[in-house]
Amino acid sequence: MLRFTPPLSSGIFEYRTYSLLPSLVSSFVSSASSSSELRKSMLPLRLFGFTDTGGEELNVAGHLYYYRDIGERGERRAEAAGSEEWREFVKESRKFVRKQKSEIFNQCHPDVLEAGRGLGGGWDGGSHGDDHHDDDDDGDDGKGVVYEIRTYNLKLGYDTVPRWYDYYASGIGGKVSLCLPGTRLVTVMDTSVGEMNKVVEVWRHGGGAGGMEGRRVRTRGSREWGEAVLGISGLTTGFRNEVIVPAEFSVWK
Repeated sequence: MLRFTPPLSSGIFEYRTYSLLPSLVSSFVSSASSSSELRKSMLPLRLFGFTDTGGEELNVAGHLYYYRDIGERGERRAEAAGSEEWREFVKESRKFVRKQKSEIFNQCHPDVLEAGRGLGGGWDGGSHGDDHHDDDDDGDDGKGVVYEIRTYNLKLGYDTVPRWYDYYASGIGGKVSLCLPGTRLVTVMDTSVGEMNKVVEVWRHGGGAGGMEGRRVRTRGSREWGEAVLGISGLTTGFRNEVIVPAEFSVWK
C-alpha cells in the first residue's frame, strides 16, 4: 500500500545554485552578506551556504527558499523584481557567477517528517524542535554547524517516489533514535521541476564534517533503518552526499 502518494504536499522548496568564479568568491560573499537583509525581506530564505565537499563542483553558493506553493513563489519573485534595490544587487552579482541552476521540490508528506522528527520548511532557525522532541538542546551554539544534502536518484516510474517514502518512513525513526545531540533531520523533498525522480534529505550536524561522520556510523546500528535501506536501495540508481557550510546570514545555521 502506497501511503505517501501525490498530491498532498506541505510546501515547496526552490534550490538555487550559483557556480562562482574562483577568484571572485570572496567578493560575492561580501556582496551577498551586505544585501542579506534585503534578500530575507523579499524572499523566504532558509539556507544559504557554500559547498565544502562532495558536490559536483566547488565554489558553489546554494540557497534554499521555502514557499507555500508555486503561486506564492511567483508572487514573491515578482515583488522582488519590482524593487530597484534588488535589481541593482542582481545586476552587480552577475559578474561573480559563471553558471546558475534552479530546481523546485515538493516537501514530503507531513507524516514522513513526523516519522523522522524533521523540522520542516516552516522552521525559522530558532529552537530545534517542539515539546515532543527531547533532544532540542543539541549542544552547539551554531558554530561548526554543517548541513548535509543527501541526494537519491531513483528509477523511473510514477510509483517510485511514493514507494521510496514508504520504505523511508518505516525506518527513519529507528535511525533518528540513535542520533547524538547535534544532529537533526531538517526536511525531505522530491523534485517537481528539474531532474525528476530525485529525493533529497537535508540534515543539520553540529561539530562539522567530523561530527557528521561519527553520528552517521552510529546510526547504522538501527535494525529498522537497515531494513528500510534494503527497500530504498532497490529503487535507487545513484546517491551523493554534499556538505554545505552555512553563511553567517543564513536563516538556518
